[in-house]
Amino acid sequence: MSYHCRRVGDKIQDEVKWIETGPAQVKQMSILKYDIEIQVPAEEFADSKFRQRHPNVTLQRRVFKSTDTPNQLLYQGPGIGFALGLKDYEGVDDLHVTTHVTYTAPTRMLFTWTMSHPTKGITGTIVYPEDQELIANPFGLTEEQANMEHKPGMFTVDYDSWLVTDTGFAFQLIGRVQTGAGGKVTQSAPPVSVASATDPTVQKPTLPATGIPQPPPVQTKTA
Repeated sequence: MSYHCRRVGDKIQDEVKWIETGPAQVKQMSILKYDIEIQVPAEEFADSKFRQRHPNVTLQRRVFKSTDTPNQLLYQGPGIGFALGLKDYEGVDDLHVTTHVTYTAPTRMLFTWTMSHPTKGITGTIVYPEDQELIANPFGLTEEQANMEHKPGMFTVDYDSWLVTDTGFAFQLIGRVQTGAGGKVTQSAPPVSVASATDPTVQKPTLPATGIPQPPPVQTKTA
């Protein structure tokens, strides 16, 4: 997921996070690897006063990885996931955030992806096994402003308008229907699959919803 943190007054959000809190999902999924990329707008980074306001930010673009020592993406709280505090980037308007996460999850289990902070404009990509089919249903998004592209093994959503907390989409993997010899219709078995949420943006980031019945939120990404 990728997105831009926008300043309200003199502040932006305190952290970027990707959290799964659904009890059934937490028990049956495993996070393999993840990272968060932070990019400061070029004009702001070049400003001579930027270093004075943000002495710990020495790179315009920095990637925080789960394999770093020490790992700065540790999360303590209910569920599983990771988080990055934005204290060093406090007040940086239009901060670009990209979150990547690769995880295993059971097929046929319902997941939701929602925003944890108000965000304007996100891009999200889910990469999954091509023998599966991803069913996605957005909620809280204006359909005419949501650009969703779907092809075997990849689902992408771009949304240019505002998302409020808990806006997002529900998705599920099911076996892809196939036509075998003699025209017999079969469906691939639902093995445990690897799903990868990569960016565009989100700040997902994660790539939020009101007034529409929705499944219980499980995956929360910061925008």
